[in-house]
Amino acid sequence: MFKLIVLIFCLFLYITTFSQPVIRIPRYNLSAIKGAEAQLVVQMPFGKADITQITGDTALLKDAGDIMVDVVCTEYPSNLSLTELNNYRVESFLKTFPYIRRSQLTALNIYRQLDGSEKQMADTMFHGLVVRFRPRQTAETMQRDITKLDEMLQPVPDSSNSNLPPITKSTQPVLQDAIAKPAAPVNSYKEYRNLHTRQPASTWLQMTITPDASTATSNKKISFGGINTFVLKSNLKIDSPISVTPREALEQKIITPAQYNAFKSCSKIIIVVTKPPPMETPAVPSAEKDILDEKTLSTTDSAGKTHFTPLHPLLDSTLFKILTRNRWRNAVVVGDVTGSMYPYIGQLLLWLKMNGTDSLGTKYVFFNDGDGLPDDKKVLGETGGIYSAECNTFDQVLTLVKTTMGKGGGGDNPENDIEALIQAEQTFPHNDFEVLVADNWAPIRDKALINKLTKPVRIVVFGADYGRVNVDFLNLARKTKGSVHLLDEDITNLSSLHDGQILQISVSKYKVVKGEFVDINITQTKSF
Repeated sequence: MFKLIVLIFCLFLYITTFSQPVIRIPRYNLSAIKGAEAQLVVQMPFGKADITQITGDTALLKDAGDIMVDVVCTEYPSNLSLTELNNYRVESFLKTFPYIRRSQLTALNIYRQLDGSEKQMADTMFHGLVVRFRPRQTAETMQRDITKLDEMLQPVPDSSNSNLPPITKSTQPVLQDAIAKPAAPVNSYKEYRNLHTRQPASTWLQMTITPDASTATSNKKISFGGINTFVLKSNLKIDSPISVTPREALEQKIITPAQYNAFKSCSKIIIVVTKPPPMETPAVPSAEKDILDEKTLSTTDSAGKTHFTPLHPLLDSTLFKILTRNRWRNAVVVGDVTGSMYPYIGQLLLWLKMNGTDSLGTKYVFFNDGDGLPDDKKVLGETGGIYSAECNTFDQVLTLVKTTMGKGGGGDNPENDIEALIQAEQTFPHNDFEVLVADNWAPIRDKALINKLTKPVRIVVFGADYGRVNVDFLNLARKTKGSVHLLDEDITNLSSLHDGQILQISVSKYKVVKGEFVDINITQTKSF
């Protein structure tokens, strides 16, 4: 009884720690993730907290760092807060993955769908959680990010010089037969993607296996996540999760012996078969037209017009669209290269490769938040991990980026943006302004130093879904008379707003209070 009381008290402390950001939108868009984050879609029934389906690679959660959770419900009944229900939904997720620490949940956003104001419509809409996360950063993961950055910068090979043998009529049937009868399930998205090029998408299924946490006992803790496999057929009905013992699943030939060995310590497992995730768009010029116009794919030099098309399609096109709208000159580029920023810094490098180094400027500052310095040793304004140079060639910029990334080692969530901007002003005093390539996930640790900045800061923000911009960047732009730039919007009037005025970005609202923006999407409801 005493343990139960302590548990309830701890839960109360937890759920009163957070405020509840409530955002009202017509319908939540279940789109594929486009940035560096991984994503799980945790589906639940209308009005309930039971997990009926999990889509995504749950095994990655074991190494997750920061986690952001969108709790999706409907505006029905419109007069109910739904706070208790949404709390139970988050608790259901945490019970399913007990190794997730509550401190990893850096943001919990409530989305109420207005199109579900009628019961009949609400029943047809998505309810549950969308969980986005990044890997916990270490020196090893930073090295992997450098490798991924290199892959982004690889061009599409010239087919006339390819060393790969062409697929002929004589070889194609052999390949088809090998794919149609795989010896074992495909255990990675990369394998699935490669095989998919010769196997119709409609024939593939994704099977997700996760521990059934509701059956776990105190002496048999579940300490791992689930796995995803891609199969050509299954004994299970699509989108109908079942809870069985690993032995039963093996005997019914639903899982393989290897999968049984991975889960045999669980009393029960949840298995669901779904349609596989959409394929990545092939990286060919015709597939890039929705992201980049044809002019962006070319650059002119003294030898004439040449073309560069990246081998891999962009995960995100924010920076390309911003730089197409804003032709900035005489700027210092200041870039955050901490964990999982490689897709965004990669965009900067691709832009320079396609448009020339002088298309944006020759002054660059990159920072990694302390060269792997332990968080408790970081001093305001003296964190370090900042590297700068004047670069007249693309290779010089690339070397500076990789050097800065290679010396980093992850660290905590807030970053030393202002320290890097101050160094940019001191190192390059004759430039007009700074362009900050910023991570919306990471608050500014040293915002107390903003008053030391003397030049405008134009902030390119990545990861601001539904216009939810980290308020630190709005205040940085406001106080420096700079601007904030998103995928489809440039916000340039921040310093002119007075106390009491409201800034709306997409469906999110921010109010000026005592000279600073505050997020008024947050309702103080003592939840989460």
